[in-house]
Amino acid sequence: MNMQALHQKNARSVNLFRTLKIILFMALVLIPVFSLKAVTIGVVTRKNVNLRSGPNLNYPVVRQMSPGDLLIQINESNGWANVQRLDGTLGWINQSLIEIADSSMYLPYLKLIQRGNLRFAPTTESDVVRLMEPPQILKQILGKGDWHAVMTIDSTFGWVHDVIIETIPNSGAGMQVRTASKIRSGPGRDYQTLRIVPAGTLLEPIASLSGWYLVLCPGDCLGWIFSDLVDLELPFKTLATTIRIRTNGNVRMGPDLEYPIVSKVSPGMTVSVDRVHHDWFHVRLREGIGGWIHSILIDSSYLPTSQVSDKSHFSLDSIKVLIDIADSARFQNDYKTSVRLFQTLKPAAEEFYSKHPADPCALYVYARSVHAMAQEVTLESGQAYGEVYQLLKTSGNKGDCVVENRALVEAMETAIMIRSKILSAFADREITAEELLEYGFTAPQQFPFITEAEVYRLIGRYLAVHQKDLPAAAEWQQKSVIVFQALRKYNVDLGKLGLENYFYALMELGVSQAKLGRERSYDNFDEAYKLVDEYQNNYWREYYNRTLESLSR
Repeated sequence: MNMQALHQKNARSVNLFRTLKIILFMALVLIPVFSLKAVTIGVVTRKNVNLRSGPNLNYPVVRQMSPGDLLIQINESNGWANVQRLDGTLGWINQSLIEIADSSMYLPYLKLIQRGNLRFAPTTESDVVRLMEPPQILKQILGKGDWHAVMTIDSTFGWVHDVIIETIPNSGAGMQVRTASKIRSGPGRDYQTLRIVPAGTLLEPIASLSGWYLVLCPGDCLGWIFSDLVDLELPFKTLATTIRIRTNGNVRMGPDLEYPIVSKVSPGMTVSVDRVHHDWFHVRLREGIGGWIHSILIDSSYLPTSQVSDKSHFSLDSIKVLIDIADSARFQNDYKTSVRLFQTLKPAAEEFYSKHPADPCALYVYARSVHAMAQEVTLESGQAYGEVYQLLKTSGNKGDCVVENRALVEAMETAIMIRSKILSAFADREITAEELLEYGFTAPQQFPFITEAEVYRLIGRYLAVHQKDLPAAAEWQQKSVIVFQALRKYNVDLGKLGLENYFYALMELGVSQAKLGRERSYDNFDEAYKLVDEYQNNYWREYYNRTLESLSR
């Protein structure tokens, strides 16, 4: 096959594959909208309500419920709600017999601080939903005592214990009692009084329903208080304005990346805003759908003056929380979200550190952002990675974040060692294929994005050349390309080493896929040739031509 014929086949394959990608993209967009878990708080409103083992009257009764009983609704089917009592009992109840409380804005977010279990019920005797690894951000649905009902970043419901989480400050609403008031067992004056709390008592709001607040009060009391008896400080500011969207983005169910996507926005759209939560805006779309978008999607000329998304409006706490969210997204292989957040946070972290150079926590957020976005893993002077390493090494031993800074030093040193060992595999092969794969699986926890992508490419090359395992090689090469493409999409400077690795990752993935008979290989060759043209690199051009000539024989 001559080169002209090869390029014609390349073009046909690219067009076909792009069509398939569009179809796949449309399917993926629709899935989150129609498969959301409706996790809400429900309140039983009638007497002698039956909780059944299935979603119709033919199923046996598990137990009877009373007015005011609280339930967590996990899903629904044909007018029946799949619910869980606070003791962990599961069952089904007719939706007409419960009222749904608004719990979207009150409870603070939680941060997973150590490895632990997400459980089906609030007891250590319950089955485990999954083992969770930090860092992760969790959305509280309900909290009582030592247990918290939560949603994970991928919309999985379960319970976590206090010992493995901590509350993210200033991420929930606050409430103070105006005058001595009754806490009742349900949302109404007909329900019994559980406790009388004095004026000035601080309560933790959980949800609202028909003018009543579900609250936690001192002594682990869970009950309802009439809204006129309290002052509520919501975690957002009310706002009435119109904004314009500057780029494509997601509309989410809540003000954080861990919420499910409910719709999309596109450049040039104008939408109304009714409230703001830190860097998130609650919008109303023309089709009546409401949801939250991040301020980076908004044309800055349309933002209120106090909400312009520049580096100065981030607090230290918000930077730390958003970095944890960025890491959580990265561990979920959501590289586009993670890269975008780190890219947004790096200038903010730099600004904060420049104003507070003696604050170990300011150094920590700055070092973490540089660690994530560094072009190369090197401790040489003149390199950002190395300069931050020296700052961490010479920082003091007192104050908050000292332990975190020491751990970051160890992580940077480990990254250097691991990369050296991986490179040695192509010389004297001091490490086994099993060790190499283990380094790949832990790469997101060890390396900056650019080096992580390089490591995936090297593992793929090793598997292709030394193990002759083309399917496995293609998987790792694909992981490399995915990371590089997320970086390129948000205009991250890859540096010379990063660009070279991206070019070779595309070419090596194309070769593996071609040998496996996969037509998508030509899509990767097409992207590699764009790099050749963009940078006018003659060495890459020769390599590209030699590779395609070799495949055409």
